[in-house]
Amino acid sequence: MEFPGHLVEGVLIKKHNNHLADVAVSRDDRLLVKLQSDNALPGYGTLGTRLWFTVNEKFDASHQVCQLVEVDGGHLVFVNSAMINSLAAESIECGLIEELQDCYKPTLGAVYPQSHEQADIYLESKAGGVYVECQEVTMGDEIHRGFVPDCHNNRYSDDLRKLIHAKQLGHRAVLLYCVNHTGIDWVFPADHIDPNYGALLRQAVSVGVEVIAYRIAVSLTHIALIEAIPAKVPAKMY
Repeated sequence: MEFPGHLVEGVLIKKHNNHLADVAVSRDDRLLVKLQSDNALPGYGTLGTRLWFTVNEKFDASHQVCQLVEVDGGHLVFVNSAMINSLAAESIECGLIEELQDCYKPTLGAVYPQSHEQADIYLESKAGGVYVECQEVTMGDEIHRGFVPDCHNNRYSDDLRKLIHAKQLGHRAVLLYCVNHTGIDWVFPADHIDPNYGALLRQAVSVGVEVIAYRIAVSLTHIALIEAIPAKVPAKMY
């Protein structure tokens, strides 16, 4: 997927709130940049954080959106949560997600059966419909483990309930971890942050919900989910 505009490098100098920050692009130039992340990313509000944002010809805060942040170890984290479902759908459609290569016609926001709730992505296949929920992984540690969620997150737990319901109705149900952190090599449930999520994840696995994880690859113009990494769901975290 192409970034929605060209990337400009800057340095965070002041975070006003969870949605806007001042960014220095030169000694004299400061811009107001929109923050789109739904995650509690360490360092996102730290003075001096290196980041990249997209701009366009309108050049106002609503069109200057932070896309990438540099974290410890020089790793990059994609922080535009608003693009995640579209990014995943495009990666599926291009055949980059091996487990879903037999699927086609990705639809965003389709309604679950016997429910008014929406799926992140609905796919068609010869075997029937496939429901996919996408969850971002942005929190990593020094030994390259990723944890999800990075804060207590009712929405992520609701995703699991929807997938469990779809599976119980006989549909294929897939949890896709979109690993937005280039330094994460495998993914675990963050039982130390949200034990209820961990319990629901294990329940989902027990009824047949598939759990897969793909890490981003980034260039100055494009981003894609292309590299499968292990998604570990141990009976208990130690």
